[in-house]
Amino acid sequence: MPEQAVRPSGRLVFHVRPAWAILIQFLRTTDNTTHVDEVLRAMDDLVRAGKVLYLGISDTPAWQASRMQAIADLRGWSPFVAMQMEYNLVERTVDRDLIPMAREMGMGIVVWSPLANGLLTGKYSASDLKKSTRAELTVGDRKRRRQHECTAPLLRVDAPGRAQAGDGFAHYGTAHAIYSHQLARLNARSAIEAGFPHDLLAAPMNQLAVSGGVKVSRR
Repeated sequence: MPEQAVRPSGRLVFHVRPAWAILIQFLRTTDNTTHVDEVLRAMDDLVRAGKVLYLGISDTPAWQASRMQAIADLRGWSPFVAMQMEYNLVERTVDRDLIPMAREMGMGIVVWSPLANGLLTGKYSASDLKKSTRAELTVGDRKRRRQHECTAPLLRVDAPGRAQAGDGFAHYGTAHAIYSHQLARLNARSAIEAGFPHDLLAAPMNQLAVSGGVKVSRR
């Protein structure tokens, strides 16, 4: 549809948006030379021109992604609506910072390599895994996901104690049920150490020092 604008001369000018647009444009990486303000402004120009509808960011440290999101918010530029990252039963280090950051900064999560480049398909034997440079994790090809953290969930909870295939499996045309005890087992086998400062902040002694034993529920 045409947009109407007024030039300084007072004349009306009509701009016609293109009939096509990229649904979501991901910023895959930066050259660590161009200032992030320039990158964000260029991506905002794409949105304002109607060439791109939404913006996303991929494979970026949490401190940089949150910084860029804050800059876009303060300057009224188009924000990132999604964060793309590797996430599977072998690679869960993003649980430390990237996933909490994305949740707080209003970014949905898009995962890549959910089967760890085929490692979790079950086609590799124990001897193959011992030769692999990746972790020796002998679990099935299901990965833990929570619906509120995933833009296209592979799993959704339909009844207490049962998870059903979500939109991510819709194109397969078949149902895949995973029960809570199975999810708990997968979660326990693939869990990682939070590390500093997360372990320190979650320690009972620190919690007692901060809150004095008062528990406050988040909205």
